[in-house]
This record gives sequence, structure tokens and C-alpha cells, in this order.
Amino acid sequence: MPKVLTAARVRVPTQNETEYVNTLRELSQFAEARGQRIWLYRNAKDPRLFIEFSESPTEMSHRAQASRLPEEIKLEKAAPGVGDVRA
Repeated sequence: MPKVLTAARVRVPTQNETEYVNTLRELSQFAEARGQRIWLYRNAKDPRLFIEFSESPTEMSHRAQASRLPEEIKLEKAAPGVGDVRA
């Protein structure tokens, strides 16, 4: 069955790494409750560079499109502020 997958590169300052990882962990818990998945990988050659993968069953249920709880929206808004997002 086809799925929707997006990826984003995020450069995170060392002092914000714990906050960033914890925020993604919380977002992953919300996502899993809706059948979505979020994966986070660190670049082996550049430890400040992360890649976020978001997977959903359909485009309309994807993290970028789906309705979210107020707590989740707050986390999503906080996440880009933690690091420098580059598509």
C-alpha cells in the first residue's frame, strides 16, 4: 500500500539538541496515535545536522496536513525555533 513520506534537514545548535530531540519524541507519540511515524537521524559527519522523516498512510493524514491537538501545534511551532530548518 502506498504511503506518504517527507524529509527535512534540520541544523540544531549544540545547546538546543536535548530540547529538539525531546520535542520530536513528544511529536512522535502524537503521530503514532494516528498511525503516523516520525524518524529522526543524525548525520554521522556533522553531528549538528539531523534528518526528520515523517510517514503517513495518506496525504491528507500526513503531519503537514492533518488536524492536530493544540498541544501538538504548540510543539510543532516550537520545533523549528529550536534548530535551523532547511528543506
